[in-house]
Amino acid sequence: MLYADLPDLPATLTVNVMGELGHQDEYRGYIRHSDEHVPEVLTEKYLRWVMLVNLAGSEGEFALLGDRADGAVGDYQMWLTAATFYLSAGFGEVFYADPVGDAQQAHNRAVLNTLKAQHVAELAVRFATNKVVVRELAGAIAAKKAMTRDEIAPYLARVAKSSVQAR
Repeated sequence: MLYADLPDLPATLTVNVMGELGHQDEYRGYIRHSDEHVPEVLTEKYLRWVMLVNLAGSEGEFALLGDRADGAVGDYQMWLTAATFYLSAGFGEVFYADPVGDAQQAHNRAVLNTLKAQHVAELAVRFATNKVVVRELAGAIAAKKAMTRDEIAPYLARVAKSSVQAR
C-alpha cells in the first residue's frame, strides 16, 4: 500500500506469498523491487516513507487479522536502522548518535518508542482508510501467490495516499 505514495512504481515490483512453509522459512511472503525510486539524497520525507514501509507488513497483518506473526523480524530491524539514521540526521526529536550514560540511552529509547508509536498509529489510519482495497489486494495475492507490478498497479491506484509523499 505504501508504494502508492511513490511518483512511479518500481519497474520490477513483485509480491509473493509462500504456498507452503518449511521449518527453515523465516518469512511467509515478501515484496521485491528495483531501486530506481531511491533518490540520490535521502530526504526526511523519503526516510519517513522507508520507515513506514518497514512497519507496514506487520501492521497490515494486524489490521487484516487482528494479530501479528513473527515474520517481520527483518523488517523491524530495517525500521530500527532507518529510524536511527533519520533521528541522527537531525529529523524528529533530539537524538544522541553516540549516547553517553544511562540518561542519554533512556532518552534515545523513549524517542525511538515515540517515533514507532507515531508510525504504527499512522499506518492504522491508512489501513482503515483503505480497508476495502487492502482486503481485495490481500485476497488476490493469497489466491495467486505471486503478483507483478502490472497486476498490483490497479489496486495501488485506488489507495488514498499519504499527505507526506516519498519524494
